[in-house]
Amino acid sequence: MAVLRRAKLPEALLRSIAHSPQAATSRRVKIALAAHPATPPPLVQELLGQLHLMELVEVQRHPLASADHKAAAQQAIQKRLPDTELGIKITLARRCSSTVLEALLADGELRLVQAVLSNPRLAEGNLLAHLRSPQASAESISAMLRHERWGVRPKIRLAALGNRKTPAIWFTLLLPAIPDTEVRRLAQSKGVAPRQLEALQEELARREAVSMSHSENTETS
Repeated sequence: MAVLRRAKLPEALLRSIAHSPQAATSRRVKIALAAHPATPPPLVQELLGQLHLMELVEVQRHPLASADHKAAAQQAIQKRLPDTELGIKITLARRCSSTVLEALLADGELRLVQAVLSNPRLAEGNLLAHLRSPQASAESISAMLRHERWGVRPKIRLAALGNRKTPAIWFTLLLPAIPDTEVRRLAQSKGVAPRQLEALQEELARREAVSMSHSENTETS
């Protein structure tokens, strides 16, 4: 382990360590080898296949891991998600990187979505990508909009209002604070559902009535 903390090591040494008795019995050695920037790609893939799901997360978070090694660990994690139990996914959602979090959102299970939303590594871009994807569900959208960190963000709100799966109640709650230009844009979008379009048209009519009333009062005064 002391040797593997050095960033510059020859491939031959890394191969020797990988085939040593210590590597065969030590999970820590395997993780350090898989994350080492000088470990050749074929050996990285071999090691990743021997690691558990949470150990793959450790490879991603290893201080020496290169962008390519992190990407390889991420792909290995995503390949295993369909066969992973919900409890393990929830644990994973609290620890993993933002890209894996985006994949977990697609699962749609409410407890999992809530765990993802609470992860500090989650980025706004991950949520926007989910909201614009076919994997978004009424449950995951509502969970985002209820969340104290994400539900107040203008881009999240607009993206949610542009998704036909967003429950109609959110149009009632959010539309009054949305700028006129955005309400008109949403009303002209072909992606909204009939009930959503009705809510948008009602909001535009309400604003027009308020504007006309304000104009009449100004003229009278």
